[in-house]
Amino acid sequence: MSQDWQRGEYFISTNINLLDLDVIHQFLASSYWAQGLPLEVLERSIKHSLVFGLYQDKK
Repeated sequence: MSQDWQRGEYFISTNINLLDLDVIHQFLASSYWAQGLPLEVLERSIKHSLVFGLYQDKK
């Protein structure tokens, strides 16, 4: 079950289906502290976490 909040043009959601895993993976895998992070590890981590996505105008 996910939660959503809206304030003005900003939208916060705990719905993992709204996350763009390719963008998140590219960002993390290129960082110095998660360099080379496999996509499978990211997917498993997100699946077992409470995640929050912040979106502007639901983008």
